[in-house]
Amino acid sequence: MTTKPSLGFVGAGRVGQALVLAFSQRGYPILGIASKDASTAERLKEKAHAQSAGADASSFSKSTDVLFLAVPDQAIKAVCDGIAGKGGFRKGQVVAHTSGALGAGILVSAKMYGASTLAFHPLQSFSGGDQGAASIFSGIYFVLQGDGEAVEVGKDLAHALDGFPVVIGEKGKALYHAGASLLSNGLVALVREGTRMFAEAGIKSEEAVSMALPLLRGTIFNIEQGGVLEALTGPIERGDTETVKVHLKALLDEYPDGLCFYRTLGMAILKTAQEKGNVSPAAQAELSHILK
Repeated sequence: MTTKPSLGFVGAGRVGQALVLAFSQRGYPILGIASKDASTAERLKEKAHAQSAGADASSFSKSTDVLFLAVPDQAIKAVCDGIAGKGGFRKGQVVAHTSGALGAGILVSAKMYGASTLAFHPLQSFSGGDQGAASIFSGIYFVLQGDGEAVEVGKDLAHALDGFPVVIGEKGKALYHAGASLLSNGLVALVREGTRMFAEAGIKSEEAVSMALPLLRGTIFNIEQGGVLEALTGPIERGDTETVKVHLKALLDEYPDGLCFYRTLGMAILKTAQEKGNVSPAAQAELSHILK
């Protein structure tokens, strides 16, 4: 049986906490947890049966096989440089950050000590709390970028969490993360705006969200079953210009704050409908005109 690599974590925010607990529950030794909030690190240490916790990573960082920097994007370089300044890296070690937008190149100060570097991004939404850390990573994708050796370690770690590794180049990280942000946070904004329209129509806010959830689940199911294009329905997909005009008039009269959102998203829906091929050229032209 292969010995599991020892892990260390700098940062105990949403992603860091989830990773610590998930790896601990899968039998990985956690040598240390460092956080600006030492009390948070200490509580996480108890949950994960880690060896040490505190505000400074230098006491354990060099001993780990894999050191995760689970800190905000804007802090990654400074944290990495700070550990390097204390001689906290070594040859043969993997140093990873969890940013979706940044590549492994930002960990250059760890590389100067002979460490292999890795960007290890779980494509999942983290809203805080333990969130059932044993299962939150199951079935998700981990986007990896970095040195060859580090990427192979990243693949093993993704598989250990019952996930699927995907390797991309450093140049593609920002565009990938833009897409991920749109899928996750854009959906939240869409639900917020759609349920506001429900509320303006006279539906109670809490009921509006309850009404929206089955619709969203049905759409996701349709995407899973038939693909993105086949899941597209509605008046724009049908070329129903009169219904779209009714929508726009209702928004203008009753909820003008939602008009820009509807027009912008409507143009994106029209583009997808054009790809699907159901809308006639005449309907496409008229829809484009009235949405703009």
